[in-house]
Amino acid sequence: MMEKLKDIQDQLQKLNTQALRTIAENLSAIQQNPDINLISNSPRIYIISLSQLDARWGVEPSYYDFERQRDMLIAGIKNKQTLQEGITFLKRTVEERKVSYQGNVCFLHPVIIARVQEILDNVD
Repeated sequence: MMEKLKDIQDQLQKLNTQALRTIAENLSAIQQNPDINLISNSPRIYIISLSQLDARWGVEPSYYDFERQRDMLIAGIKNKQTLQEGITFLKRTVEERKVSYQGNVCFLHPVIIARVQEILDNVD
């Protein structure tokens, strides 16, 4: 009996790992914002047309950096142990319209929010 429970627990852990890996793979498909032109990686510097800027003042530059947002989302997912934790993380991200990971906060562009919502729609 106890051995069977251990086997089930092991299988469940493998399924959770596989599910979280699949989410991370889906997130990794997010491409850089086509409206920016990256001119330096360290420090991260890019050019964007004034017409592409959000009407709200005070938006962080990382708002336009889809790769940074993607990387923070993937890091957050990789930090989770179960699929349910991953789903909760993504739902909170969509609701708050920002991703927080290891003390860093990044407000999400609507394109990224839509991509995360698409992933959630396929899970829930």
